[in-house]
Amino acid sequence: MRDDGTGDRSLALFLLGLAAFTPPLLAVVSVEAIWLGIPVLYLYVFGAWAGLILLMGLTAARGGERPPQPPSAPQTTTADADDRE
Repeated sequence: MRDDGTGDRSLALFLLGLAAFTPPLLAVVSVEAIWLGIPVLYLYVFGAWAGLILLMGLTAARGGERPPQPPSAPQTTTADADDRE
């Protein structure tokens, strides 16, 4: 199991998405207002959806990075020891 926090970030994004699309919050933006010819509710839903996709993509891309490990000393094998004799 990886210990880089990707699972924690994914869980946090899931909970953020769950909160962003709950009916009480949708009721707040469900008004008759129109901005740039588009209803505010539509802008909110598609903007929040696009934001979650962007954040999930950044989380997935960053999840593969690992901190650089210091080089370890070369280890000799029995085959190497036999070649030296």
